[in-house]
Amino acid sequence: HDGHMYIIDGKSACIDKIDFGENSYSMVLADDLSGNGYMDLIVSTMNGNVYLLNTETKFHPLKTWTSQTQGLNGFTAKEGYVGIMISPESRVHRDVVGDHFKVMFEIVDKRKHQRRDFHQKYHVKITVGRGVPILSKTYYRASRYVEIVRTPTERMQSTLYITMRNEYSQYYEDSMPISFNMQFYNTIKWLVLIPFGLLAVVLMLNKATNQSLALDQFGLEYDD
Repeated sequence: HDGHMYIIDGKSACIDKIDFGENSYSMVLADDLSGNGYMDLIVSTMNGNVYLLNTETKFHPLKTWTSQTQGLNGFTAKEGYVGIMISPESRVHRDVVGDHFKVMFEIVDKRKHQRRDFHQKYHVKITVGRGVPILSKTYYRASRYVEIVRTPTERMQSTLYITMRNEYSQYYEDSMPISFNMQFYNTIKWLVLIPFGLLAVVLMLNKATNQSLALDQFGLEYDD
């Protein structure tokens, strides 16, 4: 509240601070907003300003903190402990063309269980936005998975959410921007242009052949 953002090293307890000169009562958020593969810090102030600070920390989905409370779990940490994340191969923003697409994700669980009869369980849902479910499945092992899911029936730009609840109903999620069949007209454009292009090539070759034959015939008549 004194206009400074304090940065504390958890291992050495060293403290550094950045002077913004403006009061802030909101939590500092973390994500890769610039798309450079490194974490960014987002600071908003009571003056209505929003600051984006670049860092040298590599981006990881379980490091992000996109809201004051992490979903339904309050302030539960995820990195190196438990969570679910979309794999880098699927995280690349793309326009999905067709009626199916592949989603690769990883369930992370580093918890140490003392009970031998303990059985892990992870119920995973994938939705487009918050209201279009495309997968609901239960897994029993923390690992990497690949699922082929159906695309929505409508063209759209949206956010793909993947959520997980463990055996204690603790909730974790990851998300990424995605679009569906927004560029389909590019395929139609080439389907229309290619036949015309081939026809033009055939006509040009035919014209060149006719001209060559005409010149040959003219040459023969001139020799006679």
